[in-house]
Amino acid sequence: MRKILLIPILLSLIFSGCASVITQKKTEPTNPNKLYSPEELKEDLDYLFQTMEDVHPNLYAYTPKSVIDSLREKATGQLTNPKTAFEFGKLITPLVVKLGDGHTFLHFPGELWQTYLNDSGKLVPFKIIVEEDQLLVKKNYTNDSTLSVNTKIISINNVPAKDIIQAMLKYTKGEKLAFRKKRISKHFASLLWALYDIKSDFSVEYLSALDDQKYINTFSGITLNELDGSLKNETNKQTKLPFSYRLLPNDKIGIIDLKSFADSWEIFEQYCENTFGQIQKDSVQTLIIDIRENGGGDSYNGDILFNYITDKPYLQIEQADYKISKNLKQKFRQRAKRRLVYAYYILYPLLYIHPDGRKIFASKNGTMISYKIEPYAPDNNHFLFKGDVYLLTGQYTFSAAVDFASAFNCYNMGTIIGEETGGLTVSFIDIIHFTLPNTNLRFGVADKRNINACGKEDGHGVIPDFEVKQTPEDREKGIDTVLEFTKELIKKNKTTGVFD
Repeated sequence: MRKILLIPILLSLIFSGCASVITQKKTEPTNPNKLYSPEELKEDLDYLFQTMEDVHPNLYAYTPKSVIDSLREKATGQLTNPKTAFEFGKLITPLVVKLGDGHTFLHFPGELWQTYLNDSGKLVPFKIIVEEDQLLVKKNYTNDSTLSVNTKIISINNVPAKDIIQAMLKYTKGEKLAFRKKRISKHFASLLWALYDIKSDFSVEYLSALDDQKYINTFSGITLNELDGSLKNETNKQTKLPFSYRLLPNDKIGIIDLKSFADSWEIFEQYCENTFGQIQKDSVQTLIIDIRENGGGDSYNGDILFNYITDKPYLQIEQADYKISKNLKQKFRQRAKRRLVYAYYILYPLLYIHPDGRKIFASKNGTMISYKIEPYAPDNNHFLFKGDVYLLTGQYTFSAAVDFASAFNCYNMGTIIGEETGGLTVSFIDIIHFTLPNTNLRFGVADKRNINACGKEDGHGVIPDFEVKQTPEDREKGIDTVLEFTKELIKKNKTTGVFD
């Protein structure tokens, strides 16, 4: 693992790290049945906005404060009767989503959905992909073969598919519409339950991809125990590690699939060491890194990975801007304690002496500070991969995965294939988690503005060298369009000697 020997460098790492999450302790779980008074609900709403305004560097960057204030006033006007936490969350979430920041959100339905599932609650027996204004079946868990892959859902319980998508967008965070639609695809079952109370025996009108015929059938919901193992893992997100490696031996191509950067440094470092050791044994000539389904995590894991694919100086973040608050100061104390472990008690005074520390702790709450970050060279690594590298990106590539893609692109480390990332190259990032005082609903607030390597404030993410989308025809056949294109491009480049 990367060794940080000098105290100033370590302290700089502590204060300049990104994409980490500091969670405040919850006093008790949310009670799904308890009614809260209008006064308690208004107190929670005020606490929510006061906290977001205190912590966020520019809360109204995407939507004017006047628009949010008007919506907030309307929401407050509906807090005249007692409500459950679920009812309150359903009312307030669109207000937070309207802010337009993918790292600032209310957890809804969140743990309320998990509680429902744990109590043998039922969910829709199929997975969905949102494409444009269409709901398409991705996977069918019923015994009805007409509900095949690519089947177009026309309506559910007589609610048109377009209306369902528009309703769900109000509850789905993100700066870009494409990313938000990808999130709907991943959270369709929970959103359908939360917005339409659909649990069992619901009517679906659809145009089957099997025979191009329209059907109206009634389906029953299924519990987690009735699902197969793969969907259960996807729903609970518990056991399966978010990374894998496989070899295409005939082509000497290695494929690393990274669905998250959220694991601890130690786990991720061990994975990289084992994987790149195996890559050497396999005599891999070309490496494909797939981050199409990577929603982010800790960008330091991106640094760990870069240590195995480049020996040139680079950086992921060019500039980091913070808004000073008591919560930010508490966050950095917690981060320092977690990263320094026992050395924290010895080095703690230096947090206030080091220039980066003084910026945080000596500045008044409400002021803005900035860090300019210089490129740094990776450590020497005997597992360094020296072949050609291809990076696959997609609409769900977000947060720390965008940091990684930005640096990969900026420093010309290889070829990027797929779709524009779902996250922007200049955005608000890092999250501090909080809990509302009465309903105990959790929410997160971005505390930093990042300018990525070669980042531009143009509303775009990282744009691939070759834009390739999954085709419906290939999806129906179980073929990965983007991966197949990449394999053919690798063969072509080897034949023509493009990288010689």
